[in-house]
Amino acid sequence: MKNLKKEVFALCLIMLSLSIMTVHAQVDKKLAKAETNFCNSINTFAQSLVTLDAINENSTMDEFKKAYKSADKAWNKLEKKAAKLEKVEMKESVKAYNKLVDAVNSIEGDVKTSEAAEQINQHIDATAAEISDILSVVCK
Repeated sequence: MKNLKKEVFALCLIMLSLSIMTVHAQVDKKLAKAETNFCNSINTFAQSLVTLDAINENSTMDEFKKAYKSADKAWNKLEKKAAKLEKVEMKESVKAYNKLVDAVNSIEGDVKTSEAAEQINQHIDATAAEISDILSVVCK
């Protein structure tokens, strides 16, 4: 009877250990998936910045607006993905992106595309630099 109690106790410990390992593995899988989703989103946003940065005097204002809308959509998805990861610090990226948004919003309606691009280029560069820092830390 004494051996049976020891065996039952040992079996309970094994079952508890297996349960803990299973929960830990599930948490690791969720974290890995969240990191992958975040990295995919940050890459999409980075690509949208490249497209926006490529706007020049030969581009139309419609192309400019479309590129900005694409970047803004990618940014919103990125923020949602970042919220799921504790280790991602987006504060400086948010500041840089908000300056880009402000610069775009301050563009007058009758401005040439080349002038619009000039007004936002430094903000695109600043935002890209912040995103690059995050990429190098989170998305190795």
